[in-house]
Amino acid sequence: IVLATTNLYLQMKTYSELILLPSFSERLEYLKLLDNNATSPRHISEQFYKSHVWRTIRKQIIDRDLGFDLGVPGVYIDGTMLVHHINPIDENDIILQTRKLLDPENLITTSLNTHNLIHYNQDVKETWVERTPGDTKLW
Repeated sequence: IVLATTNLYLQMKTYSELILLPSFSERLEYLKLLDNNATSPRHISEQFYKSHVWRTIRKQIIDRDLGFDLGVPGVYIDGTMLVHHINPIDENDIILQTRKLLDPENLITTSLNTHNLIHYNQDVKETWVERTPGDTKLW
């Protein structure tokens, strides 16, 4: 069992590896979940994300990353800042309170748009177009 755990740990992505990548696009590619196989355990995660311990580590991660998207200097987040689990969590992680939940090596600051790109390969800005006065005028 120890060997299997060690091998699994070696396959995990880390914040320390992520920050060695200089550009936003390289970091995004590193984090993308290409198999789209990660499902959020929302039915049990709500309580965890409201907990004092999560709010404390969330603030520490945002401070560590200086509020920059994927921690890339100069890539400001306009709007809500999220803290993303680099290696997705599942129901067992929450139930068993595994290290993955709060380990700074498994957390990174993102914008909502970046978070959707990581999980769904979908750019929110391409999906939603903000309406402006007069945008339906033909001339």
